[in-house]
Amino acid sequence: MTATHESGPAIVFGFGSSTSQGSNPEAGPSVTYQGDGILDVRYPYTPGVTGVGKIKAYLDSPYVLMVDAVPAAYGAAVIAAAATATSGTAMTLVSSNSGGVSTLVPYLNASTSLVSTAAIALDLGWAGTTATTTSGSATVTLAVTSGYPTGQVFAGQWVYIVGVGFVQIASVQNGVGFTTTTATIPTASVSSAVISSANFPGTAATSPSATYVEPYINAGAARMFDPAQAIARGISVTSNNAGDSTWCILVSGADLYGVPMTEVIPVSANTVAYGNKAFKYITSVTPYKAPASAATAGTATYASGAVTGCPVSAGGSGYTVAPFVKVSGGGGTGAIATANISGGAVTSFTIVDGGYGYTSAPTFTLYGGVTSGTTTGTLSIGTSDVIGCNIRNDKWEYDNFYWAGAFLTASTGWIQAYQGNTSGYFTPDVRGTIQVSAQGPNSGASSSNSNASRRVALFSTLPMYNLVSATPLSTSQMFGVTQA
Repeated sequence: MTATHESGPAIVFGFGSSTSQGSNPEAGPSVTYQGDGILDVRYPYTPGVTGVGKIKAYLDSPYVLMVDAVPAAYGAAVIAAAATATSGTAMTLVSSNSGGVSTLVPYLNASTSLVSTAAIALDLGWAGTTATTTSGSATVTLAVTSGYPTGQVFAGQWVYIVGVGFVQIASVQNGVGFTTTTATIPTASVSSAVISSANFPGTAATSPSATYVEPYINAGAARMFDPAQAIARGISVTSNNAGDSTWCILVSGADLYGVPMTEVIPVSANTVAYGNKAFKYITSVTPYKAPASAATAGTATYASGAVTGCPVSAGGSGYTVAPFVKVSGGGGTGAIATANISGGAVTSFTIVDGGYGYTSAPTFTLYGGVTSGTTTGTLSIGTSDVIGCNIRNDKWEYDNFYWAGAFLTASTGWIQAYQGNTSGYFTPDVRGTIQVSAQGPNSGASSSNSNASRRVALFSTLPMYNLVSATPLSTSQMFGVTQA
């Protein structure tokens, strides 16, 4: 296949003055692959010349709006209320829809391509917009507090209303709401419920039914990612007892795109601990404790910048499952290891990925490993003010970030996309994050906590290497390495 060419200029005129254009349902933004370039005029293009690297140009890479929404106020127990935790047993998650939490939400599991039901979705749907329904009535009233414009609601569109389910819009009442098709009249009454886009855009009442939520909206032929539905955020763990220092929490769920992900958060006894990753969906939260006689690692070995192994200094006793292994320090990035147990003791470590850049021996730290016993105090699970980037974010200089009406001039609170080859339980977010307040694991970008009225807007442009290297067969340069 060779390149096509036009002498230009090209004019994309949309509807123009022709009334017949107004009936074109596919009219909308143009979509390009790997961006656009600006021709280097010192080397004019010769029509008919094709081949790799023949046309000199500069990358024209605009800013992408990743997030434009108002996050719910962070909460210490919005995911799981304070309770005595049992090692190896999943905690009971909240069952009410409040505090930025929506329950029993269907999403597409990107790993299985099947619809899964998340116990909890965080900051779901059209930011600042809620829906009110009456059972048996086709009328849905919308309340817009921070700006999802009702002009983006259209006849035929499928939406998901928490507490109601999927409905299809029959007609739009701008500034008020919409009516549903006869087949999807709400059978439940809800007030100020979260409303989200659904997977099937719909164009008519005969369209197939939607089956899961997704943060995209119609834009002619294109299905555009919607920054107003794009918040994913970090997790917090609150302990109220100094005796629970040997515990950790395994968080399981998925990111904004439905990719399964996990994170282990060590408990900070009698205070709050924070995770580094940004979750959209939570499927389970499971606590684990370490045995009374815990194993310790010896001095790790490395060669050519990669971790090659680590001996067991003391195997400990009482292990019923393999503990989680955190590899830290040593000046490098990306080393991932697992522990092996036999007879209740840790017997060895397996290096899953040696990482790169290590100039000294990293530290191997073990967490969990026991599936019985209870906490001395209570643990609660909530959210933090760590907000996720939705495309790979490698360089602060390529960002324009805003929080609470202010432009963030310093990189404080920003963590770049994870730079390793294999993500793990303890690694940073694969696309990067920004911590907008003190409610997180690091210093925040400001002193203003999320409070359900402060807006976050994250703009970023992809560096040239990321943009031109990303393909359907190699997506990591645009979306980060595969979640773990």
